[in-house]
Formats: sequence, C-alpha cells, structure tokens
Amino acid sequence: KLDSALVYYEKAAEEAKKRYGDSSAQYGYHLVHIAAMYRDLGQYQQAEQRFKNATAILGRMDSSYYKGDSLYYKNFYTRYLTEYATFYLKTGNLNKAEELCLRACKMALREPVDMTAHSSALDVLSMLYGKMGFYAKQDSILVRRFEFYKEIYGEKHPAYAVALGGLADIYQRQQNFEKADSMFRKALKANQQVLGKN
Repeated sequence: KLDSALVYYEKAAEEAKKRYGDSSAQYGYHLVHIAAMYRDLGQYQQAEQRFKNATAILGRMDSSYYKGDSLYYKNFYTRYLTEYATFYLKTGNLNKAEELCLRACKMALREPVDMTAHSSALDVLSMLYGKMGFYAKQDSILVRRFEFYKEIYGEKHPAYAVALGGLADIYQRQQNFEKADSMFRKALKANQQVLGKN
C-alpha cells in the first residue's frame, strides 16, 4: 500500500516542516522517505526532485558541524545516502550509486559506529556490484555481511538466512554447486525455524 504510505509520509514531512523548519534535518529526513516512496512506485521524476530537495538540506551533514551530533543525525545522513544510491541503482546511474554507497559506508563507520546503517549500505553496494559484473567485490561484501549478521543477529533470525543465501549465490556463481546447495538448504532451514513452513 505504497500510495497510502506516501500520504502519511507527506503529512509527517509537513509536521516536521512546521515544527523544525524547512531547512531542518528532521524535515530533510522525511523528504528522503517521500523520495523513496516515489522511487518504489516507479515515479522517478518525482523521486529525483525530492532527493534533490533533501540533498539541499542534508548535504551539509557531512561537514564538521555534524560530526559531534551523535548517532541521531548520522542515522539521517546515512539513510539518505543509501536511499539515494538505491534510486541511482534503479535508474541506471551505477557510478553515482557506487559513490553514494561508499560515502554511506564511510559515514556509518565514524564514531559512534552505526553497524546497522553500514550493513544497509553494504547490501545496496552488493546489489550494485552484481549489476556491474564486479563479482569479486560483490563476493567480498556478501562474506562480510554474513559474518556481521551471524554476530549481530545469531542463527535464528531472517537476516541470517538472507546472508546464507548470499553465500550460496557466491558458490553457485563459482559453480561449486554442492556448497551452494548446502548453503541454500541451511538458509531454507533457518527461515523455516524462524518464520514457519508456510
């Protein structure tokens, strides 16, 4: 129900604009949500305009002014970079998508480190490298993601199953079908345990 979600994101943006102002990080953050909704609806011109508006606000968040503002503002900024990278991935500007993903990864690793934001950026970067045909880079990211998800979520979490599927993709691409099959079966078992067979 993306259309309904968009209505509420727009209402939230208007409230943030009234409360914090049209140049506030809070308003910019809501613009990112709206842009992502338009992107997911396939309305790329609308999405691009909202991302540009958000950039005008959030672009300054990479400056030293925001370095001391903890996880709160950094979360805004890394989410913005990752969502904008996904827009460029979907619209075919792969170089720009890579640039934004790498910036998001770097930003997430600044103190205080935000591993969830870093992981989200890595997920997009992995898809991007797959689309670009840079499989060695993609494989490296998928292995890192697997290790991260296993450590953070444990083996009884859907994210762990997704990470296992990523490893299976690597082995399948390398034509190591026995290992790929083993990983896919582990992913399936993990999902069945967490989510049920249906």
